Amino acid sequence: MDSAIATEQRSRYVEDDEAEEEDICRICRNPGDANNPLRYPCACNGSIKFVHQDCLFQWLHHSDTLHCEVCKHPFSFFTVYADNAPTRLPLQEFVSGIAMKSCSLLHFFMRLSFVLSVWLLTVPFVTFWIWRLAFLRSFGEAQSLFLSHISTTVILVDCFLGFLLSASIVFIFRVPNPLRDLFRHLQEGIPFDELVGMHGPLFHLVENAFTVLASNVMFLGVVIFVPFTLGRVILYHVSWLFAAARRSALTTASMPFTDTELSLENITLKNALTSISNLTDEGQENGLLGQFTEMMKVYGSELTGANNALSVAADILKGSAAGSSKLYDVTTLTFGQFLAAMRLGSRVAFFVIFMLGVWPLMCGWLLDFSTVRMFGKTMYHRVQFLSVSPLASSLVHWVVGIMYMLQISMFVSLLRGVLRPGVLYFLRDPADPNYNPFRDLIDDPVHKHARRFLLSVAVYGSSIVMLVFLPVRLVIGMAPSVFPLQSF
Repeated sequence: MDSAIATEQRSRYVEDDEAEEEDICRICRNPGDANNPLRYPCACNGSIKFVHQDCLFQWLHHSDTLHCEVCKHPFSFFTVYADNAPTRLPLQEFVSGIAMKSCSLLHFFMRLSFVLSVWLLTVPFVTFWIWRLAFLRSFGEAQSLFLSHISTTVILVDCFLGFLLSASIVFIFRVPNPLRDLFRHLQEGIPFDELVGMHGPLFHLVENAFTVLASNVMFLGVVIFVPFTLGRVILYHVSWLFAAARRSALTTASMPFTDTELSLENITLKNALTSISNLTDEGQENGLLGQFTEMMKVYGSELTGANNALSVAADILKGSAAGSSKLYDVTTLTFGQFLAAMRLGSRVAFFVIFMLGVWPLMCGWLLDFSTVRMFGKTMYHRVQFLSVSPLASSLVHWVVGIMYMLQISMFVSLLRGVLRPGVLYFLRDPADPNYNPFRDLIDDPVHKHARRFLLSVAVYGSSIVMLVFLPVRLVIGMAPSVFPLQSF
């Protein structure tokens, strides 16, 4: 019995030793197979000797190194061809490979052109024209307005303004509108290039574009078209009521408007009629005075009828006011909520337009001011160009400012990878999982946004001065012959 137990224990130890001796990857701790064999790329021994090629690539990309962190052996990669591969590529294979590369490159540029035309031309243009049509009164106005805007410059301006409008809508109504599904896809791991349509079927691109357009249409319809149309209808009926009241007042212009005045007028008329009747009793029944008496009687009866009509109208107004008190309360509450939403949306839109439109334009002008002498020009030439073509000048400065801001952001990201955590605490980290710029725009107060803006002005402005303005001035002072730059 004891010998059987000992034999079983020895076999178990042998199996454990064989399991321990099995080669595994030092990164994923899995053995190799025919499709993904284990490699021996460095001088390490023991349990860290082998590694999968894909695991090694991922680790080198993550650690940003080209050597083993244990034995310091440098890694070198080269293509391994089959044993029967020719030493020199045949001309037919070379031409077919060039043709395939050219076709793939052409397909890429065609796909890129289509994607850019959808997101930078079609969607913004349609969005901006929906904005315009929301303020029109008839189809004739829409037709005349469309015919007057058929030109390349105007279309490009409409696309640019539509892009800003679409970006504002996305930033303001990201949570309550259908675009939240698209951003949820981003959080689920769908790549951005597939989301915008660079990869995957074209149906997804068309679907996403229609989703954005539907969201923009709903926003413009609720915020612009419905309030504008409702206000126009209300103003039309109010003006009609005032016009009807004015016509009624003109027909009874000589009639008093209050009960007291009507009573006094009736008393006066009665006294006058009594006096006139006394006069008529004295023998002037068939003269002009008798006719005047009849006219005054008719006028007095009309005043009495008007007095009764005004009393009935006052009772009707009292009843309608009492019956509409609840409706007034509900309308006031809804209107207050609408004003709060509009105030929040206006604040977010202001900051978005300022940070994505005005501030890049200011950065572009600062860079132009810092480098204008490099090209042998003066600010007078820039202002003259702005006066001649304001759209082109603003677009060039805006693009330059956006590129500069992107470069500064990339530089800050590189600094975060080098410096210890906490050094750049005053700058927001886009890689922070708790950082949500859309939610911050809604939740944070105005003074906090203003403080961030002043900090951005200090960072970007000081970097322009230190990295562009001062070096250019230093070079001009030390070697004036370097500038202006000559283009060949």
